[in-house]
Amino acid sequence: RRNTPEPESAVTALGALHARGVPVDMRALTGGARRAGVPTYPFQRERFWLGPATPANDVSTAGLSDARHPLLGAITALPDTGGVLATGRLSLDTHPWLADHTISGRVVLPGTALIDLITWVGDEIGASILDELIVETPLFVPDTDGIRVHVTVGGPRQDGSRTVGVFSLVDDGVTRHASGVLAARPDPAADEMAPWPPAGARPQSLDGFYDGLRANGFEFGPSFSGLTAVWTRDGEVFAEAALPD
Repeated sequence: RRNTPEPESAVTALGALHARGVPVDMRALTGGARRAGVPTYPFQRERFWLGPATPANDVSTAGLSDARHPLLGAITALPDTGGVLATGRLSLDTHPWLADHTISGRVVLPGTALIDLITWVGDEIGASILDELIVETPLFVPDTDGIRVHVTVGGPRQDGSRTVGVFSLVDDGVTRHASGVLAARPDPAADEMAPWPPAGARPQSLDGFYDGLRANGFEFGPSFSGLTAVWTRDGEVFAEAALPD
């Protein structure tokens, strides 16, 4: 065969014939070597197959715990402060629905996602009430590759509250996108959410709502166009939303 040495082709062909039961005089090939007998007892069985490998996404091999969150991959305690660090990586390849949240032509992580990241980490340490949140700069998701995200929660203060921050990490540095305070107390609004819609809330029309957003540069695709009903009461907004089929 072209580009294949002739001795290699010949030996490969002889081996294929032998494997298919065709008689082959191997002595002519091996220069008169003597055939050796095999042991008459059963061969000692020894397994050489590789065992099941640890999954590539098993963060426990790095001393971390699985975050069990769609936007976060791992979480670990910080022994020196009593806080925690949660990490993840966002990209349009792994989270394509983020492309439905575009502002002025750029994909931006929604503010609600920042809140969800913070309160989820808070749930893990018993401080899930977000008392304060300052969004300092948008978190843009690049069109290619991805971006690393860190959520840091400090140790408990005297009143049980904790500081929290959301950061992105790229080759040229670190950016803090949000900071806030988590509280350990119960949520005072939890009980009043039992009747729905809340007492005294007034329904609002959604006619032209998304058209108005688009006119101001907010391009929301199907994943972020799910509002079905809205009520307001004394500066509060209550909403119902549904994901697309």
